[in-house]
Amino acid sequence: ETGFRKSAIENGGYYIGRYEARTATPRSSENDSLTQITVKPNENVYNYVTQSQAASLSQNMYNETNPFTSDLMNSYAWDTAIDFLQKCDNRTDKTTPYSGQNSLNTSLATQGTNNLETKDQICNIFDMASNCYEWTTETNNIAHDPCVVRGGNYYLSDSYTAFRGVSSASNSNDLDAFRPLLYL
Repeated sequence: ETGFRKSAIENGGYYIGRYEARTATPRSSENDSLTQITVKPNENVYNYVTQSQAASLSQNMYNETNPFTSDLMNSYAWDTAIDFLQKCDNRTDKTTPYSGQNSLNTSLATQGTNNLETKDQICNIFDMASNCYEWTTETNNIAHDPCVVRGGNYYLSDSYTAFRGVSSASNSNDLDAFRPLLYL
């Protein structure tokens, strides 16, 4: 094995963004200029982005002088993060396992850690069950929808934390966001 999975096993883990990728500049259209991503709590959700843009922004989050690699979330990272979150589950109501959790947010939370976002917080990780779909590096064999999005969104109650959806590579709207990951 090489790359991310080997590093995660050898180094005992990886880091995912506490929040969906953020930007200081609000985004309201797919035509907005691409800006540097952050994971700062009071900045804007980085939406209106295609899968390839999300991958590039994640990979270029930090400069080359750092000892770690940044990348777009992959399926292994997503699934192992869900396993971890379920083990350290600090929610009061655990009737639904976090992997099946949905509909915590009732509207799109685009800026800051306001009350909407804190409805979907587990072990200090926000919005994997319900805010925006999140682009991943995962692909499938559906020609017109080769990309995979993960997680739930505020708009549809039939999507949930472990949800896998398909999407066109050119899709870019308010429900499409992403989460970077870091590893050694």
